[in-house]
Amino acid sequence: RRNPAATIVEADAQTADLAAVAPGGAPFDRVISRFGVMFFADPVAAFANLRSACAPGARLAVVCWRADERDMFVAGIEPLLRRAASAPPAFTPGAPGPLGLGDPDTIRAVVAGAGWQDLGIDAVDGDCCYSLDGSDGVEERIAILTSGSVGRALVEDVVATHGPDAVDEALDEIRAELRQRFAGDPVRLTGHTWLVTATA
Repeated sequence: RRNPAATIVEADAQTADLAAVAPGGAPFDRVISRFGVMFFADPVAAFANLRSACAPGARLAVVCWRADERDMFVAGIEPLLRRAASAPPAFTPGAPGPLGLGDPDTIRAVVAGAGWQDLGIDAVDGDCCYSLDGSDGVEERIAILTSGSVGRALVEDVVATHGPDAVDEALDEIRAELRQRFAGDPVRLTGHTWLVTATA
């Protein structure tokens, strides 16, 4: 049986400050983002700038974390918390950060305030499996846990307070606790997100 012919699409990768600069190639008919639009210092201006780079009727579709999301950021992190001198700053819905668009009122104020129309906000939950190539996902979970802003802050705190060996001890505890929690199955967490759609 023959496979359908492959479709080759030319892509143009750019680096730009989307809060202030229209990317080359405008106008666009689609804006798509996965967890990339929660960090603008002035989100209304940023979304307005994105809209100005779009053709009339262009579609916006973005996914962002819901305000009740916690597991994805802190599940398993307790051994580091116990050794830290202070707790890391809490995420603040509405402020730049992972939960910057965490609640519907903020989303409406930002997206509609930037001039987008036909706003849709739908809750979407998804299963996040950390297993790669048949692994149990524990090391992958630890890598993500310690690379985020909360994990980095805790690692730095524990190193400063107790030294690097204390971090190694905490990571060993995290490994043991994750393996006990998932009883030999791959590490899986449920992600709680918003799917936000709108029209220019």
